[in-house]
Amino acid sequence: MPEKSEKINNSMMIRIMVIFTMILCIIASLVDFINLSKQHNGSRDFSSGWQLEINHNDYGTVDLDEYSFTDISRKSNISLKNKIPTGIPTFAVVSFPLPISAIDVYVNNKLVYSYGSELFNKNKLVGTGLHFIPLPQNSAGKNIWIVIRPSKDNAFSVLENVSIISTDQVYSQFLKANSLRFCVSIFLIVFGLLFIIVGLGLTLYQKKLSSVIHVGITCSAIGTWAMTTAKLMQVLQPNMLENTILEYISLYVAPTAFGFFLLSTWKSNYTWRYKLMRFITYALLIFDIGAIVLQLDNSCHLPYLLTPFHILTLIFGISAVLFVRKPKGEVGDSEHALQIGVKALVFSGALDIIRYIVSKGIFHKNAGFSSSFIPYGVFVMLVMLIISYYLEIYRIISIEFEKNTYEKMAFTDQLTGLGNRTMADKDFMEYENTKMPYSIIAMDLNNLKIVNDTLGHNVGDNLLCAFSEILREAFEPIGKIYRFGGDEFTILINSEFRGKEKEHINKMIELEKEISKEQPFVIDSAYGIADCMEIDNGNCAPIEIYKLADRRMYDMKLASKNQR
Repeated sequence: MPEKSEKINNSMMIRIMVIFTMILCIIASLVDFINLSKQHNGSRDFSSGWQLEINHNDYGTVDLDEYSFTDISRKSNISLKNKIPTGIPTFAVVSFPLPISAIDVYVNNKLVYSYGSELFNKNKLVGTGLHFIPLPQNSAGKNIWIVIRPSKDNAFSVLENVSIISTDQVYSQFLKANSLRFCVSIFLIVFGLLFIIVGLGLTLYQKKLSSVIHVGITCSAIGTWAMTTAKLMQVLQPNMLENTILEYISLYVAPTAFGFFLLSTWKSNYTWRYKLMRFITYALLIFDIGAIVLQLDNSCHLPYLLTPFHILTLIFGISAVLFVRKPKGEVGDSEHALQIGVKALVFSGALDIIRYIVSKGIFHKNAGFSSSFIPYGVFVMLVMLIISYYLEIYRIISIEFEKNTYEKMAFTDQLTGLGNRTMADKDFMEYENTKMPYSIIAMDLNNLKIVNDTLGHNVGDNLLCAFSEILREAFEPIGKIYRFGGDEFTILINSEFRGKEKEHINKMIELEKEISKEQPFVIDSAYGIADCMEIDNGNCAPIEIYKLADRRMYDMKLASKNQR
């Protein structure tokens, strides 16, 4: 019954944590949405009134927030002309988000900003980022001309969120609008690095790769990707090409690391599921290595591989859900928590792929600049993973505690709390195996039968307990004490205290006299001492030494009777 109650409590805790984390993620998404909606507070929208030419074809005046760039290719030359509005700050910049394209900006036909032309001309990857184009002082009313050359086909669908902002507010306003995403990203990166450090320590200790390292890599990769895809990394490191490479590598590595975590953690009884999971995980690993090699060789840039990555990741997600699926009766509480975490991460990843496809294909938005669901899925997975570890540790501790309790019961005399005959046999065997010198005292409590017959068994039990306490106080510092049953006790003296038995026996006799004054019975005992070196120069079994001590104890009892 207690086990069933404990299971219900664990399941309830899991449900509460799931509800709590889901509410937290919903609140976080709302806060993120509100922050992003305020991104242009304090800035001036500069999306309308642009004269557009593509490959010298005039498309008239357009609003960049609404115009869809369809079928643009790497050979496209996009020209945007406008007049800088009046009433702007003296020192201002044009904020211009642009995916993987070279850009040149002229004010009154004078070049004021250029990025990516050299990389573009060498057919290399051009970075994605937020371009902050500094306007010359007192540039209001002057002509601005922007020339864009995409470095891949369909590099972008729309040029949105073009604005003018005061130079001194550029980064502060951008960070304020993305504060939540920045905090979530930093949390995942730091948490992941801590997991990697702990995992390396466990790996050195266990001599095998720890699954905690895979969790750490997953968290750090998702955190890095979230920071780079939101262009927050530009605040710390302005090189857009390096940030773009880091963005795609971290995105590609994350599911691979998570796959290895599942393979090293989850025990599956279904061979085909394990083989499928292993196959797709290694396929992702080969994809990652291939993508990096192709990028280094400049044969195929990382952004070009996004579609095959999405296909592989969808297959991986389905494989992961199948892999962790088990019949209800076979799933423990810790596994149940981990299942929820895996499903939350897979679900957030699927939502993000759908978001990307819908943004690009239907709404013609630059999905790479939008808020992602994946970091929140990782957060839920982390919470569930911590709960899973907690429940697993709790289960192991409970089993160990139960094992120790049963072991203690098996080796302990229930009435006195001393070691029993089984415990003595175990310790005798240890001394025999190690050949350590020892001595044995055999004890017999006198008058127990008389006390039981005249005063009752309850008083007899009190006599046994009182004598046990005397033995503890007299002999515990030098050896181990056992009750063999009835009125028989034995003391195993450690090697360094051999020869001092008589001192402690004298202490026992004094305690017997002292405590007897306070009880309705007299505490008296007989004893016999034997040393291991007395028989066969210490090569005999401890049971033989015990028998010698026992004979001497009975000789003492007999001598005591004869004196009376």
